[in-house]
Amino acid sequence: MPEYNGNDVDAQFLYNAITYKHSQSPDAVSDDSQNILPSEYILYSNFPNPFNATTHIRFYLPIRSSVVLSIYDMKGRLIEDIIRQNMPPGNHVTRWNANEYPSGEYFIKFKANTYEQIHKCLLLK
Repeated sequence: MPEYNGNDVDAQFLYNAITYKHSQSPDAVSDDSQNILPSEYILYSNFPNPFNATTHIRFYLPIRSSVVLSIYDMKGRLIEDIIRQNMPPGNHVTRWNANEYPSGEYFIKFKANTYEQIHKCLLLK
């Protein structure tokens, strides 16, 4: 597959997603008879990070799940819920537009059924 050499962040993200989907990794191994997918929930690091205004958040659901994806500030205050819905299994990507928030560290909290995970992200303006 050819390499991406442009500067557009959205195009770079899509290129990375396509490259990831078509490459073999420890998370997604394939053979001639079946596809083996992750059996656990995964919150990937947001991209880009640090970011200016918008970042993409990717996660994997092994089963249909009730998902809440929230952003918190450094003081633990809820900034906003990005997702709050039932979602089908598989890979999912969403975008957080932080244009109205000041520079600083924020926490992305991913909750799916009883699973929870938190990642830190850095907004730079």
